[in-house]
Amino acid sequence: MDLSPVNFEPLVFLLVEDLPEDIFLMTKAFEEARICNRIIALKRQADVLPYLRGDAPFAGRPRPDVILFKLNASDPDARRMLNAIRQNSASQGIETIAILESDGTDPNENTFDLDVEVVLSKPIRAANLVAAVGSLSGNWLRFMKRSA
Repeated sequence: MDLSPVNFEPLVFLLVEDLPEDIFLMTKAFEEARICNRIIALKRQADVLPYLRGDAPFAGRPRPDVILFKLNASDPDARRMLNAIRQNSASQGIETIAILESDGTDPNENTFDLDVEVVLSKPIRAANLVAAVGSLSGNWLRFMKRSA
């Protein structure tokens, strides 16, 4: 049995959100949840695939572990973009959380066809964020602190 220490790297999150105030609120939710991981924000959905491929001007940027993708459930362009991201080889191994705009409807309605690991509704609460990220395969250990 190997008892050598295991090193963990913090997850890198790619937040796809067009509104600066929502980017701010998401970073606040991370802070409240005491998640100190790196968050990279893209304001345009069209920049996600170039980012993942490392195209200019994104060459050399860190590869995300999780994509937090804002999705207006009734916007067919956003759904097509999310589908294109999920099917692209550059996104293999990256888990995706869809963040739905709060429009008063059931967040589970019209989301069964999304190829994502988790669906969250705005506004994002710290506890929901922790639960969502913790539910992703193999990531729950990264939120654990070694006991003394």
